Amino acid sequence: MSRPTDRNQLLADVLADAEPTGFREALLVETLRLVGRRRRVQRFRRISVAVAALGVIFAFAWEFLLPGHRANRSSIASHFSVRTTAFPASAVVRTQALASDRIVVSIATVALVHTTPTSGSFRTIDDDTLLACAAPRSAVLVRVGPHAEELILLTPDAATSARLN
Repeated sequence: MSRPTDRNQLLADVLADAEPTGFREALLVETLRLVGRRRRVQRFRRISVAVAALGVIFAFAWEFLLPGHRANRSSIASHFSVRTTAFPASAVVRTQALASDRIVVSIATVALVHTTPTSGSFRTIDDDTLLACAAPRSAVLVRVGPHAEELILLTPDAATSARLN
C-alpha cells in the first residue's frame, strides 16, 4: 500500500498535465470574488437587522413615551358636547287618575252592566240539577280536580257512539 502523501502527489501530477494554462489563477480569482460577495451580503444583513431594530425602538418610543403626541390624540376623541333645552309646557304629557264616575271607552255603543251582591238572588246547584239543565242534549260532567268540574255537551253523533260503546 502506498502512503496518503504519495497518492496526493500522484493526483497533483496527473492534474498538472491536464489543466489548461492559467486555470489555477482563474479558479483563485473566482473563489476570492465569491468570498468577497458573501462577506458583503452578510454585512448587509447585519446592517438591515440593526436598522430594523432601531426602527421598532423608535416607533415604540414615539407611541408610548412621548407625552405630547398621545395627549393631542386622546383629547380630541375623549368627549363631545350636547346642548339641550326644556320642552314647552304644552309638549309635556302628564297622567292623572280618573274619578270613579268617569268612564272612558273607545267605542260609543258600549252598554255597561252594574252588579251588586244584592242585585239578584243566586243559588248553588248540585251536579244532578246541572245535568238536568242540559236536558235535551246529552252531557257529561268530568271532575278535573278536588273542587273543579267540567261540563261537556255532546253532539248527537257523539252521544249515539258513546251509548253504543
